[in-house]
Amino acid sequence: MRLPNGYTLPATIAIVLHITAILAVVNIWQKEHQPPIKATPDYVKAKLIALKPAANKPATAKKPPAQKPPQPDKDKLAEQKAKEAAKRKAEAEKQKHIQQEKERKAQQAKLKKQQEEKARKAKLKQEKLKKQKEEQARKAREARLKEEKLKKQREEKAKREREARLKREREEKQRKQQEVAKKAQEAELAALLAEEEEAEENARIAATQAEKVTAIVGVITQTVQNYWSRPPTARRGMQVVLQIQMVPTGEVINVTVTQSSGDSTFDRAAVRAVEKAGRFPEVRQVNSATFERDFRTMRFVFRPEDLTG
Repeated sequence: MRLPNGYTLPATIAIVLHITAILAVVNIWQKEHQPPIKATPDYVKAKLIALKPAANKPATAKKPPAQKPPQPDKDKLAEQKAKEAAKRKAEAEKQKHIQQEKERKAQQAKLKKQQEEKARKAKLKQEKLKKQKEEQARKAREARLKEEKLKKQREEKAKREREARLKREREEKQRKQQEVAKKAQEAELAALLAEEEEAEENARIAATQAEKVTAIVGVITQTVQNYWSRPPTARRGMQVVLQIQMVPTGEVINVTVTQSSGDSTFDRAAVRAVEKAGRFPEVRQVNSATFERDFRTMRFVFRPEDLTG
């Protein structure tokens, strides 16, 4: 593992201190748990001797003399101590090696754990970022769907409003057309009725005017006859045609011979008869149209045997 610059010396010192402390602890532990040295006993050679009991007198056993314990061999003891010291040293070295191995493995495990933790955190971070991105994408998708839904709703609403407006306009146009058609039919019917009434009125007026014209013509003829005096030169078969002109008041303003009888006396007699009559106020009873048609200009035919007008 590479350490950052500036941490190499402190790390080395820390490792040395740890190793020194560990060795001191191991040394103390070995001294406390060092097995006690057993003293090797000295062997004493003895010989069994048979004792005879004393007659009628209890024999009193004599105590054997006390023997001193054999002294251990000093060389063997030294050798034994050297072996045990070497054994303890080897054990200490072994324990030291085991401890170092444990520390190395612990350090490796620690580094591995740190790397795993780092990898786990990095993975969690990536997963978190991935989830955040997915959440942002989800929210963006939901917002887009919501906006599309709102847009579709606005379009449908606008479409419904446009269709409703067009329907109202069609209905209003149709209503106006029907109203116009109805008014046209009513006007046409009214016009027909008016025409019929006018025709009836005109017919009635025409009939009335015709009756009046006939009566007025009769009056005019009778008036001219009253003023006509048949001349002596008049003969059967003679005929003179006069054209007279009147104004709406019935006054005669002009008399013209349009067809002579061939007898000037007879012709003048006819003209004088009209001029004497001079005015026919009865024509004021007719309307202007009837006057223009029937009385503005009149034609008179005089015959000696039957004066007609």
